[in-house]
Amino acid sequence: LPSFFSFLNTINGVIDFEETPPLYNSIYDFPVKNYRKNSNKNKLVFFSVGQMTRLKGMDQIPDFLNRVRVCTGKKIHWIVAAKGELKEDVESRINDINATISEHQRIVYEIIDYVVDHQKIYQLMAECDIYLMLHRISVFDFSTLEAMYMGKPIILSDVAGNDEFNCDNNILMVNKDLKDSDIAIFIQNMDVYGKKNRRVYDANFSDSKFRERYYRIIDELLE
Repeated sequence: LPSFFSFLNTINGVIDFEETPPLYNSIYDFPVKNYRKNSNKNKLVFFSVGQMTRLKGMDQIPDFLNRVRVCTGKKIHWIVAAKGELKEDVESRINDINATISEHQRIVYEIIDYVVDHQKIYQLMAECDIYLMLHRISVFDFSTLEAMYMGKPIILSDVAGNDEFNCDNNILMVNKDLKDSDIAIFIQNMDVYGKKNRRVYDANFSDSKFRERYYRIIDELLE
């Protein structure tokens, strides 16, 4: 697993191990209501969940959102549930971008830096158009699983851990080779990607698949 080998790179010394099939996490708390998406063809609502830290990559999001704004011509609204030391830097960068463009094109943002319950997260997830995280380091993020379960189109940084969600070309992976045309095509087909993400979740990361993996490894250990 790429994320496992990234973890090994942080450890001094030699570790002997035998490679086994991955024991992926699965979500266990589900929405209690049928939350509805807010629909506006001229606006894209992005949602991010994490911490305002360098590893979570929140400081990379403002410039990416501006890139989306330019190549799609749509208004951008970013909702992020996060707190941490980079909050002021993130706000400052968005304000710097907004200062260079006309008022009606400016990126609207809302930083939720206080505790909300999990159902509120699901509500915000449901109401957004796209789930977005640009981690520098990721270890199979729970919120990405939740976004897949909710049938959301997803944009992630192309790093170890994140790439394990991309089982069927179902996620837009952000790297140095990503073209503006790739972003525009993804946005045009985001509903298709959202449906594909739910199918990938059911086929690979659902609670039933979670149980199957653990039953299998337990059987192997008992042999």
